[in-house]
Amino acid sequence: MSESIRMEKSDTGISFSKSWKEGNFDYTTRVEKVDGGYIISEEKYGYESTDDKKEKYISECKKRVSTTNPLDENSDGKIDDGLFGFVNKAFLD
Repeated sequence: MSESIRMEKSDTGISFSKSWKEGNFDYTTRVEKVDGGYIISEEKYGYESTDDKKEKYISECKKRVSTTNPLDENSDGKIDDGLFGFVNKAFLD
């Protein structure tokens, strides 16, 4: 599984994105810091296939609002002091 992490800074704020590929699907989680919390976009796209035939293209996007950054949490739900913890402390606090 390949994975990439990006941070973008613009006049309107800072956003983080994490992208990875599993099987025939690409996934992206994008988090944008806004006043009072975060806007989270979760995308999934790729071809659904059976027997090595591409049968149906899937493109899904879900958006939600949160008071916490999901990219700061590890699988146990605890805050991770890794990359995103550092970025949050340096740029967002």
